[in-house]
Amino acid sequence: MKDKLWYYAGYSQNQNDYTRTVKYMYSNPVGIQKTFDWFDRQRYLNWNATTQLGSSLRVKVSGVNQWNTSRRSAPAFQLEGSTFKGLSGNQAVLNGQSTSGGWTSATYYNDEMMKQNYELTGSDYVNQLVSGNVDWVVAPSFFVNATPAG
Repeated sequence: MKDKLWYYAGYSQNQNDYTRTVKYMYSNPVGIQKTFDWFDRQRYLNWNATTQLGSSLRVKVSGVNQWNTSRRSAPAFQLEGSTFKGLSGNQAVLNGQSTSGGWTSATYYNDEMMKQNYELTGSDYVNQLVSGNVDWVVAPSFFVNATPAG
């Protein structure tokens, strides 16, 4: 089909890798330290194809496909830049110390529970769009275009 079909495809990928070391306020002893690694990844495919079906009719189909993946997570940090105060029990040893340095208020139970909460988590989702249009030249001074999307 010489000069009757034109096409394009493009692909790109992005991955972000993260590492966070936290110290647990609610652990025994206070301050157990753990490091967490996680990532998110996005993959994109853009494509289109156009064909000339006759001297007055052209059809184009385009698509965008996106696949997103995230695996593992980590506990949130305490607000940094202030000091611990009002803690009781084992955590009272932190009163007056800086909240900076990766402290978390998540409770540390044991390695297996931490694995369930942070290592065995993730999500996958897909976004897809396909659109098309038809161009029809009815007469030299009259042009019709239809563009459905879905």
